[in-house]
Amino acid sequence: MKDPPIQAVLSHRSLGRIIENMRNPWIKVQLKICKTIRDEYKQEDKMQITQWCASDPSFIPNTMDRSFKSWILKEITSFYSITKKQNLKCFETLKKEYHLKESDSYRYLQIHGHFEDNIKNKTHFDDPLLKIFIGVFQNDLKKGIVSRFYRSLMSKKDYNTEYIKEKWERNGNFSISRKDWLQICQFQSKWTNSHVWREFAWKCLVQFFITPKQKTCFSGGEASCWRLWFNDGSQPLACILGLSSY
Repeated sequence: MKDPPIQAVLSHRSLGRIIENMRNPWIKVQLKICKTIRDEYKQEDKMQITQWCASDPSFIPNTMDRSFKSWILKEITSFYSITKKQNLKCFETLKKEYHLKESDSYRYLQIHGHFEDNIKNKTHFDDPLLKIFIGVFQNDLKKGIVSRFYRSLMSKKDYNTEYIKEKWERNGNFSISRKDWLQICQFQSKWTNSHVWREFAWKCLVQFFITPKQKTCFSGGEASCWRLWFNDGSQPLACILGLSSY
C-alpha cells in the first residue's frame, strides 16, 4: 500500500495511527516531529483549514463519494486552496478555475456546510505558525522557512519564572518580592562571562541539582551536605540566591 502524500496527513486528526502505518522511515520521523509540535502547541483544530478535502475524516461525504478524490487531480487539495479572504470561493469561481462540472454543485454545498460549521470558526488566520504552514503548502515561502518556524514557536512560549520563585518560597518558608526576584535572575546572567559558570548558576537557581534534604526522601539517612554545610537538613537557599553571605 502506497503512503499518502505528507501534505494530506499533516493536519489529519488520526495522525498518530497514520504514522504507525507509514512505511517510509524518513517521512515517519518528520511526521512524528510535526505531531509533537502540533500537540504541544494545541494546533490540531487551528490547522484543519490545511486539511485536504478528500482526506478529512470529519468530512463524512468524502468516504461515500470518490469524486472528491478526483478533485485532487484538478489541484483542489486543502480547504485553504479554495478560499479567498477567509471565505470559501463561490461555486461559479471554482467551476472556472478548476473546470468543475455542474454535477459538482451539490459536492460544493457539502464542503461549504462543513467549512462554515467546523473549520472557519476554529481557524485563527493571524496565527504565525498557521501562516508558515499555509505558505509552505502554497509554495509561497522560498527562504528562511526554518528561522520563521522557530520564531513563531518561540512567540507561543510563555516565559515565566514565577513557579521557580514560588518553589523557593515554599521550600524555605519565606517570601521573595518581585523586585528581589528580578535582581536575583539578573545577577545569575551578569555575574560572570563564563558560560559554564552561568549555566551552573542557573541550574542552582532553578533547583536542578538534588539537595541533601531531597536525597533523604528516597535514600534515607541524614541530610548531610558534601561541603559540611546545612547538616541540620536545611536548604542552602541563602547561599544560592545571594540573600546573605556565609
